[in-house]
Amino acid sequence: MKISSLFIFAATVLSGTVSASVAGSKASAHCLPTGTENELLTRHRGGFKLPSKATTAVSPPVKKPTDVKKTTKNAKSIEWGGVSTVLGGALAHLALGTLYCWGNFQSYVPKHLLFFDGTLKPGQPDAALVFPLTITAQVLGLPLGPIFQKRIGERNALLLGCLLMATGVFLSSFATSLSMFMLFYSLFFGVGVGIAYTAPIVAGWKWFPDNKGLVSGAVLTGFGAGGFFFNLLGTKIINPLNEKPIKGAFSPALTAGFGPLLRKLAGCYVALAVLGSLLVSTPKSPAFQAGKSKAKQAVIGPDYTPGQALSSLQFWWIWAIILLMSSGSLATAGVNKAFGLTFPELRSDSFLSMVLALSALFNGGGRLFWGSMSDKFGFKHAFIAMATVQAVTLALYDKLASSKLTFALGTMSVYFTLGGVFAMFPPAVQKRFGARNGVTIYSYLFTAFALASVGGSILAKRLVAYFGGYENVFKIFSASSVGALGLAALLPEV
Repeated sequence: MKISSLFIFAATVLSGTVSASVAGSKASAHCLPTGTENELLTRHRGGFKLPSKATTAVSPPVKKPTDVKKTTKNAKSIEWGGVSTVLGGALAHLALGTLYCWGNFQSYVPKHLLFFDGTLKPGQPDAALVFPLTITAQVLGLPLGPIFQKRIGERNALLLGCLLMATGVFLSSFATSLSMFMLFYSLFFGVGVGIAYTAPIVAGWKWFPDNKGLVSGAVLTGFGAGGFFFNLLGTKIINPLNEKPIKGAFSPALTAGFGPLLRKLAGCYVALAVLGSLLVSTPKSPAFQAGKSKAKQAVIGPDYTPGQALSSLQFWWIWAIILLMSSGSLATAGVNKAFGLTFPELRSDSFLSMVLALSALFNGGGRLFWGSMSDKFGFKHAFIAMATVQAVTLALYDKLASSKLTFALGTMSVYFTLGGVFAMFPPAVQKRFGARNGVTIYSYLFTAFALASVGGSILAKRLVAYFGGYENVFKIFSASSVGALGLAALLPEV
């Protein structure tokens, strides 16, 4: 059974709508460490040339005929162990991906939790900061992930992070003020997501070192699909009769169910965490990765230390690309329901919740699709195509709100590209900076996502106040996507 087919099967079980296929695998070769790179000064093929040295592949010893059956049997068990790991990681990420449910759940927040002083007032509520602060807390947790993975293993690191996240959701249900709510929901939730986020991806890479983009995309499909399932489930639990908001707010009788809703969801998160972590494993044989790698191997960058990466130009170049690309999509993800409620034809809680749920599903599908495209065509070409889609969508987004269909398609497109950003960068970073510290270096790059989330949210709020509406806000975010595209065009392909 082909690896790509197995991954697509696992992703289809979760989302029901996502499929991808990867024809063949890229050749790969390990490189000798070369120290710090020559700072992207020499232009080469539309980008900058980086020095690298590749070792010559050594032919493996010829196996005896008596070893063939044993090898075939081991290969099959190894392959299914890898598929189980990817599926388990995707299941756990269903819970982690509920981070994106806040855009929907915020509309059910009781009045005393909307503002820091507990009083209701006009304007965008302070509770809108919960989402960007959760992303920021995720940044704090990400560097802890590799540490726990080395000490207690990928499976236990995944379980630990998920349980911390679920605990935060449970405790936040008893909060009596917004600051207390943020402590548990934003801090505990975000740090837990950060600790668990890369664990199943790293485990999957150990099983399938030649399909890292596809592995990260398949695992992270669960992250996007989690928003789909739990957006629908949350709305069904708290608003089963599809009560319509009055002047953008729900009745106190409905919002009183916000605490019980969070406690029920926390129980679901724990169940997914336990089930998913039980399926995650790593190859028992240390020589397995070398055996699975192709005889001809793609050139991987030298092993940078985190300090060397932070002092390099290409680290900050990639950091700027992430910042510009994700600012618009993350800000849009945080305000699209509030934006939709400003249009009479879109003012339906069940419709907007369904749009966000489907968008979360497209977020998961985007992770699988763009991750596989990166494997097939290279990071730069896949990213430029993705940035083009996002720039065009955001430029037209305010006009797409003229009908339910176009608004839904536009929102799903934004989430589709947002998922791709999260899927494409982990393997690209490891390829550029080396496998040894790649995950740690990526955790530092994730600060760009945090700044994009917090900064994008604050910028969107001020731009709405300045322009008196959303009309020009999305065009500005479209321009930032174009900026990311331009920077990516100058980045070397590795």
